[in-house]
Amino acid sequence: MVGIIRSVKRYEIALKAFASFLELFPNAHLMIVGDGPVREEMESLAKNLGISKSVTFAGYRENVPDLMASSDAFLLTSKSEGVPQVVTQALGLGLPVVATAVGGVPELIEHEKTGLLVPAEDPEAVKDALVRLAKDPVKAKQMGAEGKIRAHARFSLNAMLNTTEHLLVELVGSKERTRDES
Repeated sequence: MVGIIRSVKRYEIALKAFASFLELFPNAHLMIVGDGPVREEMESLAKNLGISKSVTFAGYRENVPDLMASSDAFLLTSKSEGVPQVVTQALGLGLPVVATAVGGVPELIEHEKTGLLVPAEDPEAVKDALVRLAKDPVKAKQMGAEGKIRAHARFSLNAMLNTTEHLLVELVGSKERTRDES
Protein backbone atom coordinates (compact mmCIF):
# COMPACT_ATOMS: atom_id res chain seq x y z
CA MET A 1 0.00 0.00 0.00
CA VAL A 2 1.23 3.46 -0.86
CA GLY A 3 -0.23 6.83 0.03
CA ILE A 4 -1.04 9.34 2.68
CA ILE A 5 -2.22 7.49 5.76
CA ARG A 6 -5.52 9.25 6.32
CA SER A 7 -9.05 8.17 7.16
CA VAL A 8 -10.46 8.16 3.62
CA LYS A 9 -7.84 5.59 2.58
CA ARG A 10 -9.33 3.11 5.09
CA TYR A 11 -6.08 1.44 6.08
CA GLU A 12 -7.97 -0.21 8.94
CA ILE A 13 -9.91 -2.25 6.35
CA ALA A 14 -6.61 -3.43 4.88
CA LEU A 15 -5.19 -4.29 8.30
CA LYS A 16 -8.29 -6.26 9.33
CA ALA A 17 -8.31 -8.10 6.01
CA PHE A 18 -4.60 -8.81 6.32
CA ALA A 19 -5.05 -10.17 9.85
CA SER A 20 -7.50 -12.75 8.46
CA PHE A 21 -5.25 -13.41 5.47
CA LEU A 22 -2.34 -14.18 7.81
CA GLU A 23 -4.31 -17.05 9.33
CA LEU A 24 -4.04 -18.78 5.95
CA PHE A 25 -0.67 -17.40 4.84
CA PRO A 26 1.36 -16.83 8.03
CA ASN A 27 4.54 -15.85 6.16
CA ALA A 28 2.89 -12.99 4.28
CA HIS A 29 4.00 -9.41 4.81
CA LEU A 30 2.21 -6.10 4.28
CA MET A 31 4.21 -2.96 3.53
CA ILE A 32 2.59 0.43 3.97
CA VAL A 33 4.57 3.25 2.38
CA GLY A 34 3.62 6.77 3.34
CA ASP A 35 2.85 8.89 6.33
CA GLY A 36 -0.14 10.81 7.56
CA PRO A 37 -2.47 11.87 10.32
CA VAL A 38 -3.72 8.38 11.27
CA ARG A 39 -0.43 6.50 11.02
CA GLU A 40 -0.03 6.06 14.79
CA GLU A 41 -3.63 4.88 15.04
CA MET A 42 -2.98 2.30 12.29
CA GLU A 43 0.24 1.14 13.97
CA SER A 44 -1.75 0.67 17.19
CA LEU A 45 -4.42 -1.26 15.31
CA ALA A 46 -1.78 -3.56 13.79
CA LYS A 47 -0.43 -4.17 17.28
CA ASN A 48 -3.93 -4.82 18.70
CA LEU A 49 -4.67 -7.24 15.86
CA GLY A 50 -1.43 -9.07 16.68
CA ILE A 51 0.03 -8.52 13.22
CA SER A 52 2.63 -5.82 13.81
CA LYS A 53 5.50 -8.25 13.09
CA SER A 54 3.99 -8.89 9.66
CA VAL A 55 3.32 -5.23 8.79
CA THR A 56 5.94 -2.62 7.96
CA PHE A 57 5.06 1.04 8.18
CA ALA A 58 7.86 2.34 5.96
CA GLY A 59 6.98 6.03 6.23
CA TYR A 60 7.73 8.51 3.48
CA ARG A 61 10.15 7.03 0.94
CA GLU A 62 11.77 8.28 -2.26
CA ASN A 63 12.22 4.79 -3.76
CA VAL A 64 8.52 3.93 -3.98
CA PRO A 65 8.73 2.27 -7.44
CA ASP A 66 11.49 -0.04 -6.20
CA LEU A 67 9.46 -0.97 -3.13
CA MET A 68 6.36 -1.57 -5.21
CA ALA A 69 8.29 -3.65 -7.74
CA SER A 70 9.41 -6.00 -4.97
CA SER A 71 5.77 -6.71 -4.05
CA ASP A 72 3.52 -9.56 -5.16
CA ALA A 73 0.40 -7.39 -5.42
CA PHE A 74 -0.89 -3.90 -4.75
CA LEU A 75 -3.75 -3.10 -2.39
CA LEU A 76 -6.01 -0.04 -2.26
CA THR A 77 -8.87 0.08 0.27
CA SER A 78 -10.09 3.68 -0.07
CA LYS A 79 -13.73 4.57 0.48
CA SER A 80 -13.41 7.44 -2.00
CA GLU A 81 -10.98 8.13 -4.85
CA GLY A 82 -10.59 10.09 -8.04
CA VAL A 83 -8.33 8.30 -10.48
CA PRO A 84 -5.47 7.19 -8.22
CA GLN A 85 -2.09 7.62 -9.86
CA VAL A 86 -0.63 4.97 -7.57
CA VAL A 87 -2.87 2.34 -9.18
CA THR A 88 -1.60 3.24 -12.66
CA GLN A 89 1.94 2.97 -11.28
CA ALA A 90 1.20 -0.47 -9.81
CA LEU A 91 -0.28 -1.61 -13.11
CA GLY A 92 2.73 -0.23 -14.97
CA LEU A 93 5.00 -2.30 -12.74
CA GLY A 94 3.06 -5.45 -13.58
CA LEU A 95 1.42 -5.89 -10.19
CA PRO A 96 -2.03 -7.41 -9.88
CA VAL A 97 -4.21 -4.94 -8.00
CA VAL A 98 -6.86 -5.54 -5.36
CA ALA A 99 -8.84 -2.32 -5.00
CA THR A 100 -12.16 -0.97 -3.86
CA ALA A 101 -14.56 -0.21 -6.71
CA VAL A 102 -14.86 3.50 -5.94
CA GLY A 103 -14.45 6.68 -7.98
CA GLY A 104 -12.31 6.20 -11.07
CA VAL A 105 -10.74 2.93 -9.89
CA PRO A 106 -13.01 0.74 -12.08
CA GLU A 107 -11.78 2.74 -15.09
CA LEU A 108 -8.25 1.57 -14.29
CA ILE A 109 -8.84 -2.00 -13.15
CA GLU A 110 -10.59 -4.48 -15.39
CA HIS A 111 -12.06 -6.91 -12.86
CA GLU A 112 -10.67 -10.43 -13.20
CA LYS A 113 -8.31 -9.29 -15.97
CA THR A 114 -5.90 -6.74 -14.45
CA GLY A 115 -6.93 -7.12 -10.84
CA LEU A 116 -9.81 -7.68 -8.49
CA LEU A 117 -12.36 -5.05 -7.52
CA VAL A 118 -14.02 -5.33 -4.13
CA PRO A 119 -16.75 -3.36 -2.37
CA ALA A 120 -15.62 -0.52 -0.12
CA GLU A 121 -15.68 -1.07 3.64
CA ASP A 122 -15.55 -4.88 3.31
CA PRO A 123 -12.47 -6.46 4.93
CA GLU A 124 -13.78 -9.96 4.20
CA ALA A 125 -13.99 -9.22 0.46
CA VAL A 126 -10.46 -7.77 0.54
CA LYS A 127 -9.17 -10.88 2.32
CA ASP A 128 -10.94 -13.16 -0.16
CA ALA A 129 -9.39 -11.29 -3.10
CA LEU A 130 -5.91 -11.53 -1.57
CA VAL A 131 -6.46 -15.25 -0.95
CA ARG A 132 -7.45 -15.75 -4.59
CA LEU A 133 -4.21 -14.14 -5.76
CA ALA A 134 -2.10 -16.08 -3.26
CA LYS A 135 -3.72 -19.41 -4.14
CA ASP A 136 -3.38 -18.88 -7.89
CA PRO A 137 0.00 -17.24 -8.55
CA VAL A 138 -0.26 -18.05 -12.27
CA LYS A 139 -3.50 -16.07 -12.53
CA ALA A 140 -2.00 -13.28 -10.40
CA LYS A 141 0.98 -13.10 -12.75
CA GLN A 142 -1.35 -13.02 -15.78
CA MET A 143 -3.32 -10.17 -14.21
CA GLY A 144 -0.10 -8.28 -13.57
CA ALA A 145 1.11 -8.80 -17.13
CA GLU A 146 -2.24 -7.72 -18.58
CA GLY A 147 -2.28 -4.68 -16.30
CA LYS A 148 1.19 -3.69 -17.47
CA ILE A 149 0.14 -3.90 -21.12
CA ARG A 150 -3.00 -1.88 -20.39
CA ALA A 151 -1.13 0.76 -18.37
CA HIS A 152 1.47 1.27 -21.08
CA ALA A 153 -1.21 1.41 -23.78
CA ARG A 154 -3.33 3.95 -21.91
CA PHE A 155 -1.09 5.87 -19.50
CA SER A 156 2.45 5.96 -20.87
CA LEU A 157 3.89 9.26 -22.06
CA ASN A 158 3.49 8.18 -25.70
CA ALA A 159 -0.13 7.17 -25.13
CA MET A 160 -0.89 10.51 -23.48
CA LEU A 161 0.85 12.43 -26.30
CA ASN A 162 -1.07 10.48 -28.95
CA THR A 163 -4.37 11.12 -27.18
CA THR A 164 -3.57 14.83 -26.87
CA GLU A 165 -2.50 15.02 -30.52
CA HIS A 166 -5.73 13.34 -31.70
CA LEU A 167 -7.77 15.70 -29.55
CA LEU A 168 -5.98 18.76 -30.93
CA VAL A 169 -6.39 17.57 -34.52
CA GLU A 170 -10.08 16.98 -33.85
CA LEU A 171 -10.49 20.43 -32.28
CA VAL A 172 -8.64 22.20 -35.10
CA GLY A 173 -10.65 20.28 -37.70
CA SER A 174 -13.87 21.17 -35.91
CA LYS A 175 -12.91 24.85 -35.81
CA GLU A 176 -12.01 24.84 -39.52
CA ARG A 177 -15.34 23.18 -40.41
CA THR A 178 -17.17 25.84 -38.37
CA ARG A 179 -15.29 28.62 -40.19
CA ASP A 180 -16.04 27.07 -43.59
CA GLU A 181 -19.73 26.84 -42.73
CA SER A 182 -19.92 30.55 -41.80
